[in-house]
Amino acid sequence: MRILFSLFFLFSSLVFADGTLNLFILNDGNPYKNLDIEIDAKKRYTTDSKGSLKFLSLMRGKHFAVIYDKNSVVIATIRFRIADEENTQIILRLKENKVSNTNIEEPDSVENDALNKKMTDMKNGVKGYIKGKVVSAEDNKAVSGVKIFVKGFPIEGQTDKNGNYSLTLPEGKFSISLIHADYSSQTINDLIVKGEETTSKNIELTPASLELAEFVVLAPHIEGSIASVIDEKRNSSAVADVLGSEQFSKSGDSDAAGALKRVTGITVVGGKYVYVRGLGERYSNTLMNNLNLSSPEPTKRVVPLDLFPTGVIESMMIQKTFSPDIPATFGGGTILIRTKNIPDAFFLKVSGSTSFIEGTTGETGLSYKGGDTDWLGYDDGGRDLDKELLDKTDGKELSPEILLDLGIPGVDPTVIKEGYSAEDKYRYGKMIARDADTEDQTLYPPVSGSVTFGDRFDIGEEKTLGYLTSISYGHQFDSLVMENQLYRVSPDGGLEQKPGGGEYTITNRDIQLGMLFGLGLNIGDSHRFRTTTFYINKTNDIAQLFNGEDENGNFREKYYLSWVERNLLINQIEGIHKFFDDRVELNWNYGNSVAERTEPQTLSYYFGRDGDDIDGVNTYSTGASDYQYLHSLLEDETDNFRSDLKYKINPFGTEQDSEIKLGYEILKKERSGETRVFTFGKNGDLNSLSEETLSGEISEIINYENVENDVLGSISATFTPEYFYDASQDLTAYYLMTNLFVRDDLSFMFGLRNEASTQELKAGGKTTKIESDDMLPALTGTYKFSEDMQLRFGYGKTLSRPDFREFSDARYTDPETGDSVMGNSELTYTTIDNYDLRFEWYLSELETISMAIFSKDFTNPIETVLDSSDNPIVTYRNATEASLWGVEVDFRKNLEFIHPSLDLYSISGNVAIINSEVKLSEKDKGNLTSNNREMQGQSPYVLNLQTSYDNPDLGTSLNLSYNRFGERIRRLGVGGVPDQYEQPFDQLDFVAIQTLNENWKLKFKLKNILDDEVVWKQDDEITRSYKRGRSWSFGFDWKY
Repeated sequence: MRILFSLFFLFSSLVFADGTLNLFILNDGNPYKNLDIEIDAKKRYTTDSKGSLKFLSLMRGKHFAVIYDKNSVVIATIRFRIADEENTQIILRLKENKVSNTNIEEPDSVENDALNKKMTDMKNGVKGYIKGKVVSAEDNKAVSGVKIFVKGFPIEGQTDKNGNYSLTLPEGKFSISLIHADYSSQTINDLIVKGEETTSKNIELTPASLELAEFVVLAPHIEGSIASVIDEKRNSSAVADVLGSEQFSKSGDSDAAGALKRVTGITVVGGKYVYVRGLGERYSNTLMNNLNLSSPEPTKRVVPLDLFPTGVIESMMIQKTFSPDIPATFGGGTILIRTKNIPDAFFLKVSGSTSFIEGTTGETGLSYKGGDTDWLGYDDGGRDLDKELLDKTDGKELSPEILLDLGIPGVDPTVIKEGYSAEDKYRYGKMIARDADTEDQTLYPPVSGSVTFGDRFDIGEEKTLGYLTSISYGHQFDSLVMENQLYRVSPDGGLEQKPGGGEYTITNRDIQLGMLFGLGLNIGDSHRFRTTTFYINKTNDIAQLFNGEDENGNFREKYYLSWVERNLLINQIEGIHKFFDDRVELNWNYGNSVAERTEPQTLSYYFGRDGDDIDGVNTYSTGASDYQYLHSLLEDETDNFRSDLKYKINPFGTEQDSEIKLGYEILKKERSGETRVFTFGKNGDLNSLSEETLSGEISEIINYENVENDVLGSISATFTPEYFYDASQDLTAYYLMTNLFVRDDLSFMFGLRNEASTQELKAGGKTTKIESDDMLPALTGTYKFSEDMQLRFGYGKTLSRPDFREFSDARYTDPETGDSVMGNSELTYTTIDNYDLRFEWYLSELETISMAIFSKDFTNPIETVLDSSDNPIVTYRNATEASLWGVEVDFRKNLEFIHPSLDLYSISGNVAIINSEVKLSEKDKGNLTSNNREMQGQSPYVLNLQTSYDNPDLGTSLNLSYNRFGERIRRLGVGGVPDQYEQPFDQLDFVAIQTLNENWKLKFKLKNILDDEVVWKQDDEITRSYKRGRSWSFGFDWKY
């Protein structure tokens, strides 16, 4: 039998000042009796044998109802309004204990006046009648026990054993609804009743094998809504914050990194790295659907969160206390991304937008010759190196057959392959001699769009199969002018400017192409399977010009052209199986993710002149060549399997069941990277070129002809075998935990996680390992002062392991920063003791206040230092200790308490105050200026404020949000020069959403309204400054 749901209620005014609520619930076509309904988180009621709550008296204003199943799991949360002496009706249909459709009918002032007059007329004797018979459409037999409700009136009827019914009503036009467990609900509109007359209406009901058209869903407990995420935060056993898709939409954030900066205690560095509670990316972990992910970052294991469009995310939980069922690599917190779920019915959504960026759109930017498929974010092969040269320069297996002129370090210069011709030398030179001319380009407006659709089908008895598909594309130019200055310690102990500063003109093009595909199979309520495939490719195409000085004070005009593709492919499958009346549950997940970073070509070259040649012309260097070609590849693959078995118990007879969970997890990660850097040697004859040529286009200097004529000299390599590496990690974990309800107002989560890990890296002919085997405890307690207030405390012992390249003595150049880096084979992992205390007050379904204090103690924290040699290089040391503490406050409140006219307005916000201290010994600090400071990247405070206007009747939503972070260390000072601090930045954004009808929605975004300047300082001296520019965005959503 197909699952059917129909509900209906009718009410009228009461003589007292309160209003009334009528609620009726059907599950799989049957009245849902003995169901718990909690009103305003204060009092619980139980549905009767007809699945209803009738004429429940409530005060005027906004209310919410939370509906629980027999296991106290939330089925739905419904918002509604009550008016004085009026009635609100809610009709809820469930399918397999999930919301199928909701219908809410709230009082309207005009209708209420008419209703009061009709009731008065009926009391004074002006009344009529509706009579008739209800029969089955299948066999025309009478149907008894049919409930009949009249819209807007506290009047109901029921058919007798012969199917007959009779209703007494005042004069007017009415709608009646009929409900029976075995038949589809039916509504009859426009029945006219005249005074002292009888209107006859016989009705046929369709058996429940056919389903009625759906009611309009006005206010269900929607996954990803603000109500649902607040409810999840409230019922979580951990200290956590949750963001949902509704919040993404209201704030206008396009990716996960942008959305997370609005969470209490979170800052985002570089637009993609998340700092939780002031702790850098090494102290956070990101999971998607509970599984670990690969990273395309060349020197970090962290997953950059700008890769995840908010359009494919249902919600994100930021778990701030450790629990044994999440990875132990936990410092600030773990970010749990949940992708969109399979829909219950067919839908199609098309979205599109375009923008205007101040200082970019319509302006002239820097560009260079690319490929035919650049607009898709993929190089067409024109930038890549020839396979022959790649094979000859494989750092893991360098061949001595390479010509001496190639200059590979470590190759015996006397060994030259017999018969190796001079033409081979020219061929290699031609492979790196690229057309690197720049040109001006008008920067057109950003565009983005997505198509999302899905459906679910019945494929057998109690079996459904669904799918979800989403495809997205985005293309955006950004242009900025950045001032950069360098300082040193002056003779008097202050700071003085030194050569090397100047102005950067940067044009960056971001191209993003993504896809999400999911399948879901449900077999009854007991077995569920889901697969998820997610793919994203994000490309950064940069053209940069530096005008300034080199370290010797000579004039430099330096060009930098880069193309970097970062992509991530994730395949996941999961299963949920319930047994023994849902008291035993088995969950399992497997995921494979592959991240790649492809940098087929980054070119840099410069023109210049001596510093005392004020009126001279910049020319290409006539000494050693300063044309450089960089080629870099990275692949990171992760296999992750986890399974846990949950068993419900109730040793203390509490209303909520307790739970024991036993779990197992294995993780295998493999990563390989390689970087090649080529230039031309010093044996060329650039002086044979005219000054006009040397000061002209770079293509007149770097070309095939000049390679063959030995003008450029032989191809030379400036990398070593240590630029190539293979790394792996094998991890096995077991955990046991319980969520124990000692009393209805007191619960504890406690358990242990054992994690054994082996990390290995091979580079430069050396192999380095780090092994660990740890037992890590966790404890969280929750005490409820009332249904609205609760206090949580938590403790957990966690760790942070070094990144692969950090614990190897291999020396290399970071392909992103250009820094010379050497790892440290004596490095060990960090252990962290985490303490939390948080008070939470839930004022209503959409209103909450929370206050938290936390502290963390670090043993052997890993810090970045610079050695004390003449040419400092970046390396890593274990500090003796570090500590961090902080305070967080979070709130969300409707403004109706100020005045009833403000009931559509709300304000929300959060603030975090964080203090940290790192202590390095004199030995370990190297060439760093300070050995006692706050953690790098940590802001002493983070502030978010948001005010919103939501009018569901008009379909209007307005949101104004403000974000500010305190100054934070961006670069460590060396040789007595102070650390560089990024100064506080103020961002104000406005988002307007207008729903036109059930199909169309328009969006307007105004981002970075204040256009604050990004400023870095050393003491009072500005080292870096630029502006991003305001942006205006216009978009639409179309749904079917």
